[in-house]
Amino acid sequence: MCSDSQMTIAMEMMPSTMNWLFQIPESSTHATISVSVRRCVWVMAFRRQSGLNSRPPVTCAHRRVVLHHCINFIELESLTRLDNQAFAIIFRNPAPVRACARIAAVAVQRKPFEKFMFTASTLRRSGATLACALLLSTLLAACDSGNPRPKNPGSSDALDDNGSVGNNGSSGNNGSADNNGSADNNGSSAGNDTNGNETENTATTDSNVSLRLGSTNVSLIEGEEAVGFSIEVSGSDEPLTLSLEGDSDADIRQLFWNFDETTMAAGETGTRISIGANIGPAPIQPQTRHLRIVATGATAAPLQAEFSIDLQPTKRPDIYLLAGQSNMVGYSEINAREDGSGGPDEPNERIRQLNVTNNFSSAHFSSAADFTDRNKVIVTSEPLTTALDPLHQPMNGNNSKNEKLIGAGLSFAKRALADTTTDIVLVPTGWSDSGFCLRDSHRIEGMGWNPVATDDPAFGGTLLYDRAVLRTDLAIELTGGILRGILWHQGEADAGNEACANAYRSNLESLVSALRSNIMVDARGTAARGPDADVPFVVGTMSRGADERGSQLPFTSSKSVVDDVHRTVAVTIPWSGVVDNNDLVPPNYPCGEGSCVHFGAAAYREMGVRYYDTLSAIARQ
Repeated sequence: MCSDSQMTIAMEMMPSTMNWLFQIPESSTHATISVSVRRCVWVMAFRRQSGLNSRPPVTCAHRRVVLHHCINFIELESLTRLDNQAFAIIFRNPAPVRACARIAAVAVQRKPFEKFMFTASTLRRSGATLACALLLSTLLAACDSGNPRPKNPGSSDALDDNGSVGNNGSSGNNGSADNNGSADNNGSSAGNDTNGNETENTATTDSNVSLRLGSTNVSLIEGEEAVGFSIEVSGSDEPLTLSLEGDSDADIRQLFWNFDETTMAAGETGTRISIGANIGPAPIQPQTRHLRIVATGATAAPLQAEFSIDLQPTKRPDIYLLAGQSNMVGYSEINAREDGSGGPDEPNERIRQLNVTNNFSSAHFSSAADFTDRNKVIVTSEPLTTALDPLHQPMNGNNSKNEKLIGAGLSFAKRALADTTTDIVLVPTGWSDSGFCLRDSHRIEGMGWNPVATDDPAFGGTLLYDRAVLRTDLAIELTGGILRGILWHQGEADAGNEACANAYRSNLESLVSALRSNIMVDARGTAARGPDADVPFVVGTMSRGADERGSQLPFTSSKSVVDDVHRTVAVTIPWSGVVDNNDLVPPNYPCGEGSCVHFGAAAYREMGVRYYDTLSAIARQ
């Protein structure tokens, strides 16, 4: 127990202790805090809250009082979830830490502290969070060092050696969350009556108090209407605060929920919860989530009742935008397409594409206005077809295409099929020898990938950006699909001009920001639009190939600038990544048409796989 002199020292040390905590480096995730300091802070906190002059017996009620004070003390209102494992990492004592965290998880569910978060990443980044972890750890200092923690094995608030609280089971690694809320940024709280098993689920701590749910199994579909079920409590003579938890963070990901009443008054017996699932950035497979409702009072041990959610993926197609210059269009060897049965380029009925008009068609692209004319940018008589290389050419009358070049798009989509239950729609928008820079080959004034027109004579216009937005909007409109990502392969055109190369990073950032902001809102809602929206953006590095026609190495200084932008894209653009194509060179990967500035068919097929693997990792981060 702390003496008066120790108490005085501890109180005087508090500001400096907090300052020290804020300066703990990121590498100090295993920092151990002095037991004596924790003990003194605990007593200081309790005395400040209760006015007691002697150390009280340690009960769940006392721990909750101290916890509430500690949170108030450092005013962490921006935190939203508790991760018990993070405590174990810091304090190296998992069993009691889990037990403490379990109490913490249910103790903070009262205004104004409805949001409370601990994750390993925030603990590493946030001194304030680490400070709060210190204060929570004081709950463990219930007796002097070397003496066992007082415990009544028959009491419902006893802490066992495995970190369990009374009869409520192991605290495990649960993902507690705020009472009425969402694991994402959007979503409605309205709900219908639940579909699923209506058998009641009852949890009790003794024969007089119980928590019952109207359903033990709920069926949800991503992006569809929420469902609801009843919550009944009997035998409680104190107000109860309700919260939703999952066995892990993954269990509450994408979910949103609302309690009709977050706090049930003393003697109140019933309320309802509605729960739904937003469409996330990545496709999902059918899955079961394990959740529980927790009811917490001021003195009694928490009540909890478990239920499960059968979550089904949305049936809306996955849409991917393909943008850039010739290597996105696909300039492989002539007649490289192997689309026969079992061939690597064989069409798949689940992979469709916007049936776009030919870049070289003067009937479709002869003026600037054509790039924003929906009747010119797609084949309106058959706007969607099964995807077939070359993707940037329209189907002919024989349900085929005249040329047999290939690109990376089809192999990308084939790789994506394993992770989705719905169709894939590709939106080709590339144009050879194009970029942000003005190019001599541009036959129409205003061509370029700039989202906003500029007076700088070095740069082109906005027409290719405008067309890409329109084509993607049409794909969303025609299919009701979800924009899942943007693939970009470009840079060679801007590498030929020093001014364009030096502006490439800012131009690329502006393009991504504009695409994410201005493409039509899909079923994910406005939360999936904006400069930093979670729509993955993936770039591919430029060719380093060499054959008898010449070599792409060494890169010029301007090309090296562009290459560096590609390789560091994730530093400046959120939700982005790069595909490294350095090894896709002869002899294993022959070059494509014209010169080794273009990749060959084998390289494109491998590149598509890499594009998807990179994009998928970004979407699931």
